Amino acid sequence: MKSDHQESSSIRRSRIGQMFGRIAHRYDLLNRLLSGYIDVYWRNTLVKKLSLSQPQRILDIATGTGDLAIALARQWPQAEVTGLDISEAMLERARQKADRKGLNTIAWVCAPAEDLPFGDQSFDMLTVAFGVRNFADLQKGLSEMYRVLRQGGKVGILEFSMPRNPIIKKLYGMYFRHLLPRIGALLSGDSYAYRYLYETVQDFPAYEEFASLLYQAGFSDVEIVPLTSGICCMYLAEK
Repeated sequence: MKSDHQESSSIRRSRIGQMFGRIAHRYDLLNRLLSGYIDVYWRNTLVKKLSLSQPQRILDIATGTGDLAIALARQWPQAEVTGLDISEAMLERARQKADRKGLNTIAWVCAPAEDLPFGDQSFDMLTVAFGVRNFADLQKGLSEMYRVLRQGGKVGILEFSMPRNPIIKKLYGMYFRHLLPRIGALLSGDSYAYRYLYETVQDFPAYEEFASLLYQAGFSDVEIVPLTSGICCMYLAEK
């Protein structure tokens, strides 16, 4: 019989997967519109930061519609790139997008971050863009990332965060809480998804707290890089 924690994680994982399945058809449009294309800049910044590495196998977790996996495949055309997500609807969009760009070598896997279907030390590099806060069990997800990363491998994470500047924080909070859910609901037909976004950003650990969780999972040399006045943060680490 499952414990309360396991049951809660399982239910949350299912709910999140269903939610992203419902908005998959409008996900890219809303990302670009609601961020003003800044999300593209953030992903490119992460890839550039990791570019000194020479990975042979890369795993992009919570890949969504595949934007970061595609950027990684372009940066390292000889590497084996895998994009993983819990939503098959999102992965289908990723496949279509990659095919249109002539990148049909990316492997797409439907599985949860908390139970990665790969052996120990399978990858040279792991990335997650705006998906860590959706892990049903954050510490379990980070532990799984550590398990499948080889010794010396690199990790790059992008996640929304709350700005430290009080004025920017207030304006950002108002946008996230009031305007973004309304636009998201209008264009996607799902009012819950964009309320959920606001709630998860509010609840996600602050920079130093999340860095501490990475250390607890076993990672080392954690670097914190706030982007765009701190509304996004890049975390870099290694095993």
